Amino acid sequence: VTRCYYGHIHGRYSSDANFDYIFMMDKSNIRNFNRLFGSDYSNKISLITEYLDNTQDGRVFMPGGKLRDGNKDLCKNFCEGHIKHLATLHDAGYFHKAFHPRNLLFRTIDNNKTELFWIDVARLRKAKDIKRSIIVDLHTFFRDMLLPFEEVKRLVGIYLVAVKVPVFQSVDEITYELVNFKRRAFSKRVYKICCD
Repeated sequence: VTRCYYGHIHGRYSSDANFDYIFMMDKSNIRNFNRLFGSDYSNKISLITEYLDNTQDGRVFMPGGKLRDGNKDLCKNFCEGHIKHLATLHDAGYFHKAFHPRNLLFRTIDNNKTELFWIDVARLRKAKDIKRSIIVDLHTFFRDMLLPFEEVKRLVGIYLVAVKVPVFQSVDEITYELVNFKRRAFSKRVYKICCD
């Protein structure tokens, strides 16, 4: 059995009275690895701080990645699964702050099911401005993945269906914010979020 490493996260937040780590874990439906093995893989995600055996991270789906072309179903499962879990985190009032594909792991198990894992969650925080926090997380993901714009819109639609506490009302509203997003208020830099 592969171990789950929690030490870094517990150490970081155990002295932070404003961050209820256990509450966040429960409310966001993020599970300890030892509790992951159950009948319903689709609604659970593991939170770890190191790589697990037999996993790959999302860089394999980024431009130049070894699974970028010819593995559309696997990439689709990876993107949809992590986007849905991100929606659950946002519903709980938190944001990842480092939602890079390199921090999102996956592995295929029996019956072609895909297990998903998050690593490097040391920056995860309670959202002070949930609207901006949502865009920060989505923008970080799409900026790295550089998917076709129609695929970005499709995944934003999946995000909107997954959230139970809607902050944005439409795919167009979110994509507009993503396209025009600035990391800093006075920055002139505009990042690409799609490959076309």
